[in-house]
Amino acid sequence: MDEPRGEDDYSFALETSEAARKKRHHWMTSRRGFALVGLSVLLLLAIVQWRHHQSANRSEEFLPTALRGMRALREQRFEEAHELLDDALGKLNDEQRQRDDVADFRQAHAELGILVGLLDRPLDEALSSPADRSLLKGQTLVIDAEVSPTDDGWRIGHVAFMGETPVAFDPAGLRLFDQLGIDSPTRLIFGAGLDEPRLLEERWYLRLDVDSGVLLTDPGIADALGLLGDSGSRERLVEQHQLFESARTPAGSND
Repeated sequence: MDEPRGEDDYSFALETSEAARKKRHHWMTSRRGFALVGLSVLLLLAIVQWRHHQSANRSEEFLPTALRGMRALREQRFEEAHELLDDALGKLNDEQRQRDDVADFRQAHAELGILVGLLDRPLDEALSSPADRSLLKGQTLVIDAEVSPTDDGWRIGHVAFMGETPVAFDPAGLRLFDQLGIDSPTRLIFGAGLDEPRLLEERWYLRLDVDSGVLLTDPGIADALGLLGDSGSRERLVEQHQLFESARTPAGSND
C-alpha cells in the first residue's frame, strides 16, 4: 500500500510544475522573439529590394528623358530642355548623378540653369536700386573676365557699379575655379548664381553662390546669351570645352 505523500512531496511537485511552466514560457517567448526577428529581417530585405527595384526603374527612365532634353536644347527650346534634364537627373540617386556618362547631361543642365535664371536687367542698374539689390539672390549672371588666384581667394577682373561706387566680386570666388585647376590669370566665360552684395571695410563686394559656377561650353546657349559676336568667341568656347573635359578627367587616366 502506497504511503501517503508528505508535505515535502507536494512542494517538490509544485516546484517541478512551476519550473516546467517557466521553461515552456521561456521557450515560447524565445520562439516568438526569433520569429519577430526573422520577420523583421524579411521585411527589411523586402523594403531594400523594393527600393532597388524602384531606383532601377527610375534610372531606366533617365536616358529617354535626358535625350529628349538634349534634343530640345539643340532646337533652342531652352526652358523645356532645362525642365526635361532636371526631371531626368532627378531620377538618379547621388552616386548615379556623379557618373562620367552623366557628365554631359549635368553640364547642359547647369548651363541651361544659368540661361533660364538670368538677371533680367543690367547688373549696374540692379545694384543701383536698393529694392532690386534685395532681389539679386538666386538670379544668375554671365561673366566674361580674367580670373586670377590670390592669397585670400580669387580675383575676378570685372568691376560693377552701384551708382558711381565700384563693386568688386567677393574673393571667395567659386569652387569651379578650384575644379579647373587655375593657377595663373585665365580668361573665362562662366555663369554663376548671385547673392546679395556686402559692405566690408567700407567697400562693396558682390557675392556669388560658391557652388553655382558653370563654365559655358554650349554654342547654342552662348548664342542665346549674346556671347557669339565674333569668330574668336567660338574658338574660346572650344577651348573652354577642352578645359571642362580635362578638369573632369582624372590625372593619369590616359596613361
